[in-house]
Amino acid sequence: MGSHDSHDKLKKAIAVINQKKRDIIPPTSEYLSFQAVFYKKNIMSLRSSCRTIFSLLFLVTINPGEAKAQVIPDGTLPTVVEQIQNMRKITGGERVGNNLFHSFEQFSVPEGIEAIFENDLDIENIFTRITGKEASIIDGIIKTAGAANLFLLNSNGIVFGANASVDIGGSFFATTANNIQFSDGTSFGIPTGHPNVTLTMTAPVGISFNGDNGSITVNGTGNLITNDFPISPIEFSGTPSGLSVNDAQTLALVGNEINFNGGVVTTEGGNIYLGSAESGSVGISQTENGFIFTTEGVTKFQDINLNQQSFVNSSGGTVGSISLTGENIRTLAKVFYGMMVNYFNLIFADKNNGN
Repeated sequence: MGSHDSHDKLKKAIAVINQKKRDIIPPTSEYLSFQAVFYKKNIMSLRSSCRTIFSLLFLVTINPGEAKAQVIPDGTLPTVVEQIQNMRKITGGERVGNNLFHSFEQFSVPEGIEAIFENDLDIENIFTRITGKEASIIDGIIKTAGAANLFLLNSNGIVFGANASVDIGGSFFATTANNIQFSDGTSFGIPTGHPNVTLTMTAPVGISFNGDNGSITVNGTGNLITNDFPISPIEFSGTPSGLSVNDAQTLALVGNEINFNGGVVTTEGGNIYLGSAESGSVGISQTENGFIFTTEGVTKFQDINLNQQSFVNSSGGTVGSISLTGENIRTLAKVFYGMMVNYFNLIFADKNNGN
């Protein structure tokens, strides 16, 4: 009888868990950052016999590796996705000059999955938009061919897991803006009711935010530094892994709040830009030394939070740069900014403090 009663109690506990999940938070990935708070409160209110169950369900809910591989075209452009084992091969799209445009309903790449853009080698820029309502959860690999720059736009939010990486020859630009603006006055982004879009061969000159955009989160293992820097030489327990681009390229993350939880971004002698804007526009220009970003058009900034031994590094034999622009820039717990480099530029633009 006791065993039967325990089984009934367990079933009831699981039913309560499922109901609370439905009541508290809609099952969409853009609420990932809030689920931990609510579930921790639920755990505290349960008897000890049920806490393990709640903890397990909580871990399954927020682990990016548990997400399904969802690389689904939205039909507005001739984008084709072919599934071959752990690969999602992306072909088609719309080519205009040396620009290639893709459009997706969903774009999430869990651990162990590769999303491969099979573009022509003379493509210079790949512009990818997500028009659905789900944030992009990236914990696998994104690849392109040749030296193309990759622009990933999802206004709902973008979450990079500890296993996320990009294997591209050019620069990588991820943003939660509403659209990308081009020099001829056209834009590419979230449709505003009219299904047709004018595509262009011109260069990107900016991105715009309407105030209702998601954030960008970068999770990771941290910098793996074992001694108290700035003591030299700096000692590591391993090689920090995370988002990186090739030498002298640009890695840019621009969203309505930037959150690093042990996140790692690196480029050897290249440029790293972290920008947090709620409304207005961020200017983009391309030079011989990579992309440059300007914020004169931003009407309201948001915060940048670098926590849990995050690692931002542009060390290399050439001059690299690290630029951060936000309302408040908060760094905690041994955040490391590429200070091993012989020549680098480190720029903070904390708009709240005027620094």
